[in-house]
Amino acid sequence: MAQQPTREPTIRMQLLAVQTSLHAEACEAEGKPDARLVRCAHRVDEALAELNRPAGQDVRGQPPADWPAP
Repeated sequence: MAQQPTREPTIRMQLLAVQTSLHAEACEAEGKPDARLVRCAHRVDEALAELNRPAGQDVRGQPPADWPAP
């Protein structure tokens, strides 16, 4: 069975383009950038960080201490 090509490189390229655009917009903002812009930039940064994690690693991290064990 042939393996399907991964879309990861395309997704990574698109996220990097958005990251660059957000950075340019923040640089153009006089004073403090809009809070929505900052939140979007953080989400893009988080998505790129998730793409850089090794395959099979649980990206969610540890559950909060007050969560019951499964």
